[in-house]
Formats: sequence, C-alpha cells, structure tokens
Amino acid sequence: MEKNQLIRPRQLAKKLGINLVTLWRWRKQNKIPQPIQLGSHLIAWRESTIEEWLAEKEKTA
Repeated sequence: MEKNQLIRPRQLAKKLGINLVTLWRWRKQNKIPQPIQLGSHLIAWRESTIEEWLAEKEKTA
C-alpha cells in the first residue's frame, strides 16, 4: 500500500481488527490520530500517519 494513500473508516477498522463503532469511539476519545476532513461527510486517514501511530504504540507496549 502506498504510504500517502488515504484510508477510509471501514478500511482502517479492518486494518486495526476492530469494528466501526470502536473506531468512532476511539476517534471521539482521541485514542487514534484525527482524520482528514475531505467533505462535509467524508473523512480519511493518511496511511503514513497510521503507520507512524502503530509504530509508536508498539514502542510503548
């Protein structure tokens, strides 16, 4: 996957092994990086941002 590719919520939930409800809860609680607002009802995360976040989580685990 290209590092600057955008990941939609369903893709991110699948990548993290969680359901969408958990993803939304984590977003609200600032447990994951905040997404990019692409439109009034359209959000996505940068692949590179998620990869960096996961690497950081591994270091502190």
